[in-house]
Amino acid sequence: MSEINKLFEQFIDRFTRWAEKQDDIRGAYILGSRARKETPADEWSDLDLPIITSDPDKYISDTEWLDDLGKYHLTFLEKTGIGDEIERRVLFEGGLDVDFPVIPYDLLKNHTLSPVDIIMLNKGYRILVDKDKELAAIVRDLPVPPEPIHPTPDEFDNNVHDFFYHAVLAVKKFKRGELFYAKSVCDCYMKRLLISMIIWHALAKHGLNYDVWHDGRFLEKWAEPEFVDGLRKVYAIYSVEDFQRALRETIRLFRCIAVETADMLGYDYPAEGDNYAVGLIEDYLNRK
Repeated sequence: MSEINKLFEQFIDRFTRWAEKQDDIRGAYILGSRARKETPADEWSDLDLPIITSDPDKYISDTEWLDDLGKYHLTFLEKTGIGDEIERRVLFEGGLDVDFPVIPYDLLKNHTLSPVDIIMLNKGYRILVDKDKELAAIVRDLPVPPEPIHPTPDEFDNNVHDFFYHAVLAVKKFKRGELFYAKSVCDCYMKRLLISMIIWHALAKHGLNYDVWHDGRFLEKWAEPEFVDGLRKVYAIYSVEDFQRALRETIRLFRCIAVETADMLGYDYPAEGDNYAVGLIEDYLNRK
């Protein structure tokens, strides 16, 4: 076991002993790489440690409780992306980065689970504290993850139209002199649509049981090698010239993947919208 993994295990033991003494903490468990066998934790992995509590505000509004767990250098709050759930993220001494999603006890009693919760629990979990045996009941009756499905023709069209609409928008902002905003549209919003299309392509080619993880995790392992290679060209440095290059490369890669995906799914690719948008883009870029 690596030194960092030993430090994490010591932290987990310390946390468990502490949590058992806190009346408001009714449960705690580990999710993510430090609980799963598939793609398990390495020296760069963090620790995902949800806390189930009857007093969530104590862990959101206060930081004194962190002193009981060890010396820390950074802490902040962040939405988890699951409903209104908040997590406290902490960087402890030794580089131990720990995420504490704060889950109200009422949600646990109602066995309220999001699709992401179900996916992550099915990939592996490790119960640390379960004072009321609620966690044991949840995982005993844990539903299987929702079956992946192919996009409908309308969902596919919406993705393509959304992508090219924002490509035009990015160029308009660019021509106005808003390079930062234009680059953000190209490198963030449009890339999320690109990743969705890469996922749909993988499922169409390899079948719905093909593991594409979520949010682009481990994309380098499951996406087509030529698409991964293509990603090297689609991000721009902060310059006028490179923005134009990266935008064109992003469009080229997206179109390649989308056309192949449409063909595999038996859908019509919305070429007219693509061609009109690209014509506008080239016209705008060539204007003095």
